[in-house]
Amino acid sequence: MKKDYCTQNNGDCYTCSLVNYGRDCRNNPLLFEFTESQYREFKTMLENLNKENWGLWDNRKWLKFPGMPGYAIHQYIQTNEKTFVVVKFDELVLLPDNRKGKRFKVGGQRNYQPVCERF
Repeated sequence: MKKDYCTQNNGDCYTCSLVNYGRDCRNNPLLFEFTESQYREFKTMLENLNKENWGLWDNRKWLKFPGMPGYAIHQYIQTNEKTFVVVKFDELVLLPDNRKGKRFKVGGQRNYQPVCERF
């Protein structure tokens, strides 16, 4: 989203030379916004990782979109043998439904620890 005060680089903060340390030219924090298609693609990746043992994962194949913060993914097994994955971003991200967060979960039961937003 182009900021109303932007005069550089056609509003693309992520490729602007005035951006430093995750902040824009006015020192406001940048927030990565998933597009609908990026969200679907990333969620599909998480769902597929949840079906696979974490020992077989190849993080070189994980998705990385321009401007997206770094992230880690961990897999857990509940006491009922259901698995789920948790993705933890280094910075806040904005999902297409306007939810913000750093930690999201795919799979498993909703209230099982760690409790975090569904992706």
